[in-house]
Amino acid sequence: MLAQGLQFQRMGDALRARQSFEEVLEKDPRNPDGLHLLGLLEAQAGRIAEAAALMQKAVASNPKIPFYHYNLGNALHRLGRYEEAANAFEQTLRLQPGIPEALCNLGNALSAQGRHAEAIPQYEKAIGLRPDYADAHNNLGGALLANGDAEGAVAAYRRAIQLAPDSFAARNSLGNALMALARFDEAVPELRQALELQPRRAEAMLSLGKALLLKEEQGEALRWLTAVREAPEGDSAACINAGDLLSRVGQHAEAEAAYRRALARDAGDLGVRVSLAATLARQGAYTEAEGQLRELLTSDSEHPEALLWLGRVCMNLGRFDEAVQLYRRGLDLKPSAVGARVGLLQARGYDVDTELVEEMRQLAENGKLSPNQAGPLNLTLARALDAEGRYEEAFQHFERGNRLQAAEFDPEEHRTLIDRIISTFSAEFFATRPGWGNDSRMPILILGMPRSGTTLVEQILASHRDVTAGGELAYLEELSRQLAEEIDELEYPEAVGAASKAQVEALGDEYLRRLTVLSKGLPRVTDKLPHNFMRLGLVALSLPAAKVIHLRRHPLDTCLSIYFQNFDRGHAYSWDLTHLGDYYREYERLMAHWRRVSPLKMLELQYEELVANQEQKTRELLEFCGLPWDSRCLRFWETERAVDTASLWQVRQPMYSRSVERWRHYETHLGPLKKALGLEEGERKD
Repeated sequence: MLAQGLQFQRMGDALRARQSFEEVLEKDPRNPDGLHLLGLLEAQAGRIAEAAALMQKAVASNPKIPFYHYNLGNALHRLGRYEEAANAFEQTLRLQPGIPEALCNLGNALSAQGRHAEAIPQYEKAIGLRPDYADAHNNLGGALLANGDAEGAVAAYRRAIQLAPDSFAARNSLGNALMALARFDEAVPELRQALELQPRRAEAMLSLGKALLLKEEQGEALRWLTAVREAPEGDSAACINAGDLLSRVGQHAEAEAAYRRALARDAGDLGVRVSLAATLARQGAYTEAEGQLRELLTSDSEHPEALLWLGRVCMNLGRFDEAVQLYRRGLDLKPSAVGARVGLLQARGYDVDTELVEEMRQLAENGKLSPNQAGPLNLTLARALDAEGRYEEAFQHFERGNRLQAAEFDPEEHRTLIDRIISTFSAEFFATRPGWGNDSRMPILILGMPRSGTTLVEQILASHRDVTAGGELAYLEELSRQLAEEIDELEYPEAVGAASKAQVEALGDEYLRRLTVLSKGLPRVTDKLPHNFMRLGLVALSLPAAKVIHLRRHPLDTCLSIYFQNFDRGHAYSWDLTHLGDYYREYERLMAHWRRVSPLKMLELQYEELVANQEQKTRELLEFCGLPWDSRCLRFWETERAVDTASLWQVRQPMYSRSVERWRHYETHLGPLKKALGLEEGERKD
């Protein structure tokens, strides 16, 4: 009967094969061959738990057959029971040493447990027995990469590809290993080939998108990352990873769509729900974000990330007391939580709390935190010490926090970009394009260096009955990138120089459409992204009637305030005082160019003068914008609106002057900054 069942199995007749094996087991329930063969049929049908149970009975009935243990190991691995699977493969090899497949699968089971160092010799033994074993080379690469040997992983993946050129897994993995080595130019072609092999695979789109992003080819990168959520052969993990990458580069609407797709595939993933809420908050959809978080907390009242993000949303909405309570709940649940401590001090406006400051100091100095935790912790601790007047201690932590987070910034590369902008947007450029653009008066652009007072000015204008605050909008950056993709893949600024009148006006129209969505029916909308000074040439061409307010502040106060802030990687210049000075000088050079050639109307507003003469400067500001007087602008801190910038606490206080000449507390540490700014021979007043 067993022979008959095997014959049916070879013919592909699973039903009759099953009947034959079941007949054998009716007569002899402990028949090991019958149990094993029926287990294989169950595995082929996808009933893995049933297969494993039958194979365990086969092993118990006759523990001396190697392949009973081998196939049991395969079933246990598919069930995620990796330690038991490893034991089964080890028993296989005790009974019959030298089976390459058993060695490779043992390596897989060990790697699945995170035991990569133990897995590596198993793969190497398999390869020693069978040098052309492509899967073993590929899996060896994975273990080496996970064990920190990216160079070894690249060699293993390349050998796997030599043996199996059409291996999607090896191509995709090689690309990821090359990314780990920052060899992005090599990674991208490998990942393109992986995608050609399996065009429907979400993980291939994800890997290629990430590599292009790291290679700073953002336009194509975003196309692949946004495609992940629609990939037929994708899962929630790929959507989540794509959402994380999109969020990191400020593509929050696309990140939201990726997270929603992940939730459609796995609605119970609380971590994704927190990520969705965070993305909604970053887009200013605070009410919906709050709703998502409160609903989540009804399911899991002790979810730490949900508590942290709800605290952040409450701060954005000006509900600081509520935020304090949420952060305290987070600390009660996890006394070592760094994020809750950081949020608590921020919600209290860095108000002195000796006990909390001491706890944070001990955490910062214990050496057990990752750079991603220790960096923000040191910067927040430094802000609290600054509030206490402990300036020397504060600067030590400011310096440490910035050093821990520092990203690569190339001053020469940035200087070259400024040269290109100045070269593109010449006086002749504007003279040869008269009458271009949309003459809408809706936009009010507030720009300058970060920490120069842009949020304060937006809050003043947002208090006016005719103005809606747009916040820091990335629209101009996004639209200029889209324009570059349309024009022979040119980059900004050269793409603007090559654009037609129709293309420029379409860009301006789309920008205004987006502002209209935000406007709440009011005629004027602010855009206070400070770095829009990089795109004033595009603004002048596409939105010639826009009002531009340029905030200026003493360069040492500006740069030091940036240095004190926990900015993200979009501000790579901000973690080093010399780089800060270099960046500031290039900003000044570009602004001087705009004053010479730009046809835009621009108000230069000095932060220190606004603080000293609030009403006079507010009247000048409104007059420049063509707005009638509104006394509510003098009581700007009473205006209720969401704020999502580093100044979210400050703009809800009356005007104060304690940030003026703050740099003097730290003067002994500012040599590198002064040198980069050209201040060694004397102070500047602007």
